[in-house]
Amino acid sequence: MTGEVDWQFQKAEAAYIVHRLTGVVDVVNQIRVVPRSGASDIKQKIERALRRSAALDASRITVETEGGGVVLTGKVEAWYQRDIVERAAWSAPGVTEVQNRLTIALRPAGEAACDTSRSWMRWTVEHHAEVLRGRIWHQRVPSWRDLATILLVLGIVILLGTDARQMVAPFVIAHQPEISLSPAALPFYVLRTVMRMLAALVLSLIFTFTYATLAGKSRRAEMVLIPILDVLQSVPILGYLSFTVVFFLSLFPGNTFGPELAAVFAIFTSQAWNMAFSFYQALRTIPSDLDEASRSFRSSFWQRFWRLEVPFAMPGLVWNMMMSMSSGWFFVVASEAISVGDIRIALPGVGSYVARAIQRSDLPAVGWAIGAMTIAIVLYDQLLFRRWWLGPTSSGLSRRRRRSCPAAWCSICFAEAAEASR
Repeated sequence: MTGEVDWQFQKAEAAYIVHRLTGVVDVVNQIRVVPRSGASDIKQKIERALRRSAALDASRITVETEGGGVVLTGKVEAWYQRDIVERAAWSAPGVTEVQNRLTIALRPAGEAACDTSRSWMRWTVEHHAEVLRGRIWHQRVPSWRDLATILLVLGIVILLGTDARQMVAPFVIAHQPEISLSPAALPFYVLRTVMRMLAALVLSLIFTFTYATLAGKSRRAEMVLIPILDVLQSVPILGYLSFTVVFFLSLFPGNTFGPELAAVFAIFTSQAWNMAFSFYQALRTIPSDLDEASRSFRSSFWQRFWRLEVPFAMPGLVWNMMMSMSSGWFFVVASEAISVGDIRIALPGVGSYVARAIQRSDLPAVGWAIGAMTIAIVLYDQLLFRRWWLGPTSSGLSRRRRRSCPAAWCSICFAEAAEASR
């Protein structure tokens, strides 16, 4: 093979592709990497890449360039750091040769401990500045925020355990628990409904990451899976209940888990399709420069999926998750107050509460249900989706999101309380 390319990984990738062809027994790779940048530009790009790496001390590494050749000298503390520096050099455009002359040399124990201490202090000052007062370190005293967090976590664990125990209780269609229209029962019903919706959301994510990835990676699979997905989203949700209820009841006879799975599946059908389409579209529109960077680092399929494809698709996926949760509320009555043929099932939840209130023409109870649903929506938006949307504070994309999306009010309250305590 002959010709010219801009990057070393392109030369290696061309040889790899040709070598996989049937009948090829040898590949002579004479493709030349033609520098598009001057030697000084190459040197600056490599040095900037080394300074950006948190795993390296760039001050101990010297980069020398001549044309497209790069000579690396200096000292690193481990063999994997030597490989990181060499990959960073190859990643610069126009590099045709890399001579890795780095040596492995551990730092003295005192110096290493000092650097570790500096790094730890810098991280502590950034994330826990309240423990440093007058250049004297103080033991951080637990505050009301820590107590509130512990109580919140314990409460969630207890509620989840209670809900899980009731989901596997014995179930007889002829002797179902009575749905109470008392406002005091609404918190329990809201919890059961939200748990079903979150369980359906988790199943929708698993379906999205498998189904959409297969459709986005394989052209042949795409020709089959995308039309099927289009047909599935056009089927009314009540159409799924007509056969899934009987299936799940026969799968777990005499157990509440069967009707619960039927309700979760009904909610799943209102969430999964648009999430899968969103992720599939993101996989098809990944920018070429990000794709080339991933290939230049020789990322595996697993690394590429979690470090490139999922982060790139996350903004659209989070928005579609929010829309999916919203659309799930429209079908919560049909999914919890199930009526298929002679089968009548009323699972404890907001949907059954609303159905019972409408049956009795109890408008105040309907108002209480709307208020409880509003509170639940606000809580999981502030505690879950808003945090997912803002994402890690270190990314540039997150900073752009923060300018366009207000922070969660609960985060603002905790931040103001922390500032006041100082």
